[in-house]
Formats: sequence, structure tokens, C-alpha cells
Amino acid sequence: MAITTDSQGIPTNRPKVKLTGGDGNVFAVMGACRRAARATWTTAQWALVREKFLATDSYCQALEVATRYFEVT
Repeated sequence: MAITTDSQGIPTNRPKVKLTGGDGNVFAVMGACRRAARATWTTAQWALVREKFLATDSYCQALEVATRYFEVT
């Protein structure tokens, strides 16, 4: 199942995730995003975003994925 996006390609049902104050590594970011996604997305939708996380080469790119698919607080 695809993630629904608007005309600019931004997901319309972005789960809220808190990334401040936690551990500063890519796996902590992925874990926080996964926990936030459970209430909103299907497993297949999360799998699509997880693949985007795993394809990143840096922490900065992982944060870009997080801010694209999640409402980061």
C-alpha cells in the first residue's frame, strides 16, 4: 500500500514523532519513527519508509527522510 501524498509529494498522513532529547544516532531516529508510524500506517507503508532510511549514507540524510515522512517535534 502506498503512502498518500499531496500534489507536491508530501505525505498527507504524517505521524508526529519527537526527535529532541534522545540518542543521536540513525537507529534511534528510525526507532522513534517506527513507534510513531504504528498508529497511523500499515506495515507495508512503514516498510517503504524503512527502505528509504536504510538507503541513506549519513545521519543528515536520515533526518531528511524523517522530516519528509513525519511531523517532527
